[in-house]
Amino acid sequence: TCTSLWVSKNVTVSPVSPGEDVLGDNVVCVGETNVRYYVDNRDGTEGSDYVWTIPAGASITSDPSKYEIFVTFSMVTAPATVTAVETTAGGCTSIHNFRSVTINPLPTVYNVTAPAAYCSGDLGVTITLSNSQTGIDYQLYKGGVADSLPQHGLNGKPLKWTENLAESYYVVATNTTTLCSQQMNGTVTPTVNLVTAGSIGTDHAICEGAGANPLTNVAAATGGGSITYQWQSSTDNFATAPTDIVGATSAVLAPGTLTQDTYFRRVAFSTMGSNVCSAFSNTVLVTVINFI
Repeated sequence: TCTSLWVSKNVTVSPVSPGEDVLGDNVVCVGETNVRYYVDNRDGTEGSDYVWTIPAGASITSDPSKYEIFVTFSMVTAPATVTAVETTAGGCTSIHNFRSVTINPLPTVYNVTAPAAYCSGDLGVTITLSNSQTGIDYQLYKGGVADSLPQHGLNGKPLKWTENLAESYYVVATNTTTLCSQQMNGTVTPTVNLVTAGSIGTDHAICEGAGANPLTNVAAATGGGSITYQWQSSTDNFATAPTDIVGATSAVLAPGTLTQDTYFRRVAFSTMGSNVCSAFSNTVLVTVINFI
């Protein structure tokens, strides 16, 4: 009869089991939210607890003890890694393989400006971005919809978009390589500065050397901005350049003594920010009856 000898073998049971890869995006942009990282939720690990480590300045917006987390990146850190340590209900630990993450910066923020208004009949306003960057595309949005093609940035160069009518506008910058995007500072909403001149008194006659009747404010001017006035006079019904009457900037005018037929009108100005629009009132003729 053949017999064999028992051979003993030492076996070590380690509380640490091999890890798996942490999965999720390896390239993100600063400011990205709810970026998912996870390890496979395998059979037998339903009761596991997880300890996640994320880059400094990032934050976990979900339950940090689960097999998956959602992360918001609010900074640029290099190098950046996401790691997970799993402890099963039975006490075994798995140190999972970290995930390297590249966190790309956003385009630099510049200011969007435009005049507050434009005059009726004009082509609109020019929208200006104070600066731009090479490698960045700048898209103008009108009422929330992309308007025209994006403009390419150039370091140190402001950008302009012309002939923009009344609406809400903003600009979004996008890095053409990383596709990271950022809205620029400022939303502009130009309006039409509508101005009506109102009306002044009526034609009348005076005797030579007499004072003309006061020209009254029959109807005040209106406009989108603050209203100011300038009275003008002419002896040829404004066929040539009129004369601004010095100091005549109120709503009414006392023409004083006249020696010849004279036409009067009132110019109304409506000022909104840097935009000034004007309109002319009706013309009043004061006829001077000369002595023979």
